Formats: sequence, structure tokens, C-alpha cells
Amino acid sequence: SDVFAGIDHLLILPDREGLINQVASLYRGKDIQSILKLKLLLHQILDQALATCPPKNQELQEYSEVTKAALAYIDSHLRAGLSITEIANTLFVSKLVLQKRFKADLGKPIGRYIDGCLLARAERELLDPTLSIKDISDRLGFCDQFYFSRKFSETHGISPRQFRQMHNV
Repeated sequence: SDVFAGIDHLLILPDREGLINQVASLYRGKDIQSILKLKLLLHQILDQALATCPPKNQELQEYSEVTKAALAYIDSHLRAGLSITEIANTLFVSKLVLQKRFKADLGKPIGRYIDGCLLARAERELLDPTLSIKDISDRLGFCDQFYFSRKFSETHGISPRQFRQMHNV
């Protein structure tokens, strides 16, 4: 399960290279001290990441079974062609019930949630220099890279190529 699925903004940590080298060095360590230091460092990174998330003015709540199942399905089947009808059919509920429960539990329509997850994943994959924009478009299930670029540009105001240039990828 992707812990950061659904987070609608990208986190850029300062001193990425130094941090990555430190994590890699501790990961290669074979002693218990290296493992404990790695665990502590990963907790600190996660704490820093969560601190930058916009605060929610609502308490954590238990989602309905329908919403939990929908979230799990979206997480494991996320792609551009994922439809609300497909999710509803898989969960054996009506489309209307799914939409109402999801909106009541998360406060946003399921379609907007899926789009947000898809574009958040696109942002993360665009930071990987080994993947071409076409590869990312294909992996995310877009019909072609031009439609992916248009969808990304509508949301971010810049093209995927410009996004990469901004982040020195």
C-alpha cells in the first residue's frame, strides 16, 4: 500500500543527495547500530514529510467498509482508465451508493480523488530520470503521452517536461 497515495502535493526534501547517501550507507551496514540509525532516520524523514502536509481540521475517523474497499481497490488498480462503475461493480454496490459513501467519508468526489492520486503518482515518477515521459504515460494507463501531458498541464500549469526541468531531472 502506498502510504502517500492521495496526498495532493509533492514534498521536496532539502539536501536530497546527502540524505540519500546517508540512508544508503546505513542500509548497507550490517550491524545493529546501523539498522537502528536507519530506522531513526527514516522516522525523522517521515515526520518531516508529514509536518509539511496541510493540517486537516477534522479528527481521524473510521471510514465505511465501502470506502475502505474502494480505497484499497484504487490503490492497487490505479490507472487513467479506472472508472467509478468498475469500482462499484467490483465491490458489488451501486455507483450511487459508492459515490455518496466516498464523498461523505472523504469530503471529495471519488473521481477527483482518483485524478489526484494519478497525478501525484505521475509527479513521483517524473522525478525518476530513468523513465521517459512516454513510459510514465504508458505505466499510468493514458492512451498516449500527449493526453497525459495535456492532463498534467491542466492541473499543474506546466508540462511534464517543464516539471522535470524545474526539479533538475
